[in-house]
Order: sequence, then structure tokens, then C-alpha cells
Amino acid sequence: MKRLTAETATKMQKLANLSTYQGRITYLVIAFICQTGATYGEAARLLVGEACAHGRPKKYARLLTMPKCAILLNPAAQKTVKLVLEVQGQHGLIPHPVAPLFRMHSGRAFTADQLASLLWMYRQAAEL
Repeated sequence: MKRLTAETATKMQKLANLSTYQGRITYLVIAFICQTGATYGEAARLLVGEACAHGRPKKYARLLTMPKCAILLNPAAQKTVKLVLEVQGQHGLIPHPVAPLFRMHSGRAFTADQLASLLWMYRQAAEL
């Protein structure tokens, strides 16, 4: 699948239902992927401790699957990480360093396939 453009991401975000936890997390995942250029797998495997230190977003997120690789977290991506933690906190999910950054409402991590499927549906709807 081709990379997500800012224009497509904006269209996808407009489709998210921001009155639900799932809609807010979907909105933020779309933003994060667009801002960082991360793949679905990288986003799905990202842990809170890799993207935050002492409650503050880092300037880069180290990938455990590829120890010598990191995703640059520009100011927009840092803000997105902070918003993800706020939304999860409102839902009662505690941001442990070993917890996944992007979690479903049950608290379980998205798998790369789940994230790819979810965002594929949003992308198809946005491109119509």
C-alpha cells in the first residue's frame, strides 16, 4: 500500500467518530502515521516507554524490533503522543512504559494486521 498523504489522512480523520474511544484513537493513529511516516507494524508495536519518558514525549521513538532504528517525533507527532495518553487516561488505561502506545478500548494492543485493516477501510472510504 502506498504511503499516506496529508490530504488522504485529513479525509480519513473526518470519518472518525470522535465521540467514541475507538474513533479518537483511530483519528490519532492516522495523525501519527502521517506525521512520522511509520508503518502500521511500527505503530502497532510501539510501546509507551519508547515514545515517552517521565510523562513527556521524546524527540524520537526507538523501535524494539529494529534496535538501531528510530522514528523521529516532530512537535506535531509529540503532541499526538501526548493526546493518545490523555485519551487512554480518560478511558481508564494507565500508561505503563511497557504498555502499547496504541491500544483498543479493551486495553489490548492493536496488531499490525488489525491496524492495517482498520486504516484500509478508512482510506477506501476517504478516497471515494
